[in-house]
Amino acid sequence: MSPDENGVLMRIEPSAGRVFAAVLVYFALGGLLVLVALSGTIGTGAAIALFLLGCLALFNGERFRRSSKRAIELTELDLRDSSGDILAKWSEIEKVDRGTFAIKPSNGFALILQSPAGRRWVPGLWWRIGRRVGVGGMLPARETRFMAEYLALELGQK
Repeated sequence: MSPDENGVLMRIEPSAGRVFAAVLVYFALGGLLVLVALSGTIGTGAAIALFLLGCLALFNGERFRRSSKRAIELTELDLRDSSGDILAKWSEIEKVDRGTFAIKPSNGFALILQSPAGRRWVPGLWWRIGRRVGVGGMLPARETRFMAEYLALELGQK
């Protein structure tokens, strides 16, 4: 596989349908919780709790919307997102975990790194905790499966 003019071997962008569904659910849930909290039919403590949960859901919906503008890019040096955040360098990847019972995002895969990296989460695209990096969520299943198989092949896994 040859890279494009920017050195990118593969690029995966979020699926429009998944983005729409995720953002719609978060905004609907947040709006509904805030509406119930402000209706005056429940106690003050419950109203405050529902209002805060509604605001949190609206905040996460906005984070999902913003993260949908990013893409995952595989280069000759690393796996990164289009904003420049590096998920993992090729030299740090120990294993690709794409099994049914693997701890990974929906329609995605996980990478096991040789050493722990910092925690980070871009909703619907990727997360990193310790030695594990998860890629997927709002990304199309076929493209993430192809990227995972390419990574495993290049790393010499079966």
